[in-house]
Amino acid sequence: MNEFSLNEGNVGKGIAASIISAVKYLIFPLLILMSATSLLINNGGGEVAEQLRLEDIKYVLLILGIPITILSFFRGFYPKGSISRFTFGAIITVLICLWIWMVTMGGNLILEFEQFGVTLNFTGLVLLFILAAALKGVYYFVEMLSYRREWLGSKNVAPVLGSQIVP
Repeated sequence: MNEFSLNEGNVGKGIAASIISAVKYLIFPLLILMSATSLLINNGGGEVAEQLRLEDIKYVLLILGIPITILSFFRGFYPKGSISRFTFGAIITVLICLWIWMVTMGGNLILEFEQFGVTLNFTGLVLLFILAAALKGVYYFVEMLSYRREWLGSKNVAPVLGSQIVP
């Protein structure tokens, strides 16, 4: 029994998970970022847009959003209770935590103007968002444990705990 077999999953659920992730981590953030950039530049805030490094954030969204979207297909593809679903869920969780950190610039915002500068440190808030995202990884682990017996039962395999067979 190979838990990473491509015969074990549901393509429809994989596509749905991938589309949802693409909207959450690519399309919607890119639309917001492009709109904000356009508004700032059109209203004379080009220097502010440059200091916020909005163009760099667009690249970060693409570099991390595309792998999240692709791996979400496999998380949705494999059934609950399988190690393969947990594995892809854990990898996605790490990428999402990195995505949050990079998009928020680590919680540090520094703007310099001609006569004054503004420094805003919201790292604690960013770490709370990362903690919330990391809890999703714990969810995938608990989901695997909860549905494991049911999944193995559908494959006619007895769950093995150490050297004992669990009924």
